[in-house]
Amino acid sequence: MAIGVPKKFTPVDHCTRKYDEFLDSRNLLRRKAEEFLIRVEKEYRHDQPRQKYAEELVRKLYRDWSQVRPYTGKGKIGFDPFKQANEEFKLSQWANVGQNALHAALLDCGEKFVFVHTLYEKLLPAEQQQAIPGRLKP
Repeated sequence: MAIGVPKKFTPVDHCTRKYDEFLDSRNLLRRKAEEFLIRVEKEYRHDQPRQKYAEELVRKLYRDWSQVRPYTGKGKIGFDPFKQANEEFKLSQWANVGQNALHAALLDCGEKFVFVHTLYEKLLPAEQQQAIPGRLKP
């Protein structure tokens, strides 16, 4: 039995379950991004550049959520799923458009990915393939 893995699960099972939780989190992030975009289109209907910027931000979240870094005001230590980020989502740029829900979903997605990444890296290569066919992807 591995440390930190509930007795009823093998490390492979635990990693698979946590990966499924990450995928659920990523789906929630996408839903929050859609809601955010709808609210931006309503709130900023006369501001085309702002709408285009929001559309690009949501496109990035759909393609690879790790391209958009949540604004936290501090750096991360250790593994950072957002190291490839080329965009920062700042709450202060978006007033009254569901920005808090989107920001929270982005943070949650990152935290869940870091957790599953840690579990995945502790598995042997054959176990990694068993837990997550293909490979672990953000």
